[in-house]
Amino acid sequence: MIRWLGVFVLWMVGISYISATSLPQYWTYTNARRAEEHGRWDKAVRLFTQMLANDPDNVVLMRSLADALYHKGEYAKAGVLYDQIGKRSPQSEVPNVWYNQGNSAFQAGRYPEAASWYRKTLSRNPRDVQAKHNLELAQRRMQEKNPPTPPENPPPPSPMLNAMDQMERESRHQRKQTPPTPPRNVERDW
Repeated sequence: MIRWLGVFVLWMVGISYISATSLPQYWTYTNARRAEEHGRWDKAVRLFTQMLANDPDNVVLMRSLADALYHKGEYAKAGVLYDQIGKRSPQSEVPNVWYNQGNSAFQAGRYPEAASWYRKTLSRNPRDVQAKHNLELAQRRMQEKNPPTPPENPPPPSPMLNAMDQMERESRHQRKQTPPTPPRNVERDW
């Protein structure tokens, strides 16, 4: 009987320990998720960071923190976390991580890097419509950012264009000097 009482006491101590350590984690995680749902990204980042300090190898927490950082606008930090997640995730999840890394790079204005991540995603999942669309956007932004360079020796402007430019400048100068006429309030009886 005393042996069973000892087992029962040890069991209760074990239950108390588990409750004392995991219940606060559960509530912290729940509060972090609620903060995400309500768009309070600062709070979500703080809570996920706090939880990750206690469990640094938890990929789910890393993913949640990276998503919160992304939504908060801290794209570089999110990209670093997505990179760590990609190294620790199962192979089936890696294209999703690559896609998120592409999104982080795109939002940070690093379009060549974003295009590279989207290409990697498409290499694993060629039917990913969002990755195709985002790759096209990144390529378009790269072209906008680096427009074609003009020729080194542009032809000299013609004398006719110079005269037209001079007339336009004089016209603007005159318009600036004369005060604008106020609009007339004319009632129309139609």
